[in-house]
Amino acid sequence: MCSVPSTADDSDSDWIEICVIIGLIFVIFLPIALTYLYRDRQRKNAILQTQAARDIELSRPRKRSPMSSAPELLSSELEDPIAMLHEAGGRPLLPRPVELEGGLRAGGRLGNGSARDAY
Repeated sequence: MCSVPSTADDSDSDWIEICVIIGLIFVIFLPIALTYLYRDRQRKNAILQTQAARDIELSRPRKRSPMSSAPELLSSELEDPIAMLHEAGGRPLLPRPVELEGGLRAGGRLGNGSARDAY
């Protein structure tokens, strides 16, 4: 069994190789890891901002549309649902015809319902 005696030069070259390998690991993988962490943090921040904006939007009091209560107003129990809609601030679904002098009617749909008859 032949063995080569170790000298100080061999151990120094081993340490140099180890340092080079560790340096390459830091040079190659550290920027990749930092980039990944930075992008992940940006993505999480964007998600948090979106959720915060949604929470703010949901916490604001919403304006209630006059037509949102229309199904309640148009129930069969009411005497005049269109008048009730006017009182609630809404507009009727179809205009009511108005009787003028001489038996003429204004508004509403006249005739066969064509666009020309609507005026």
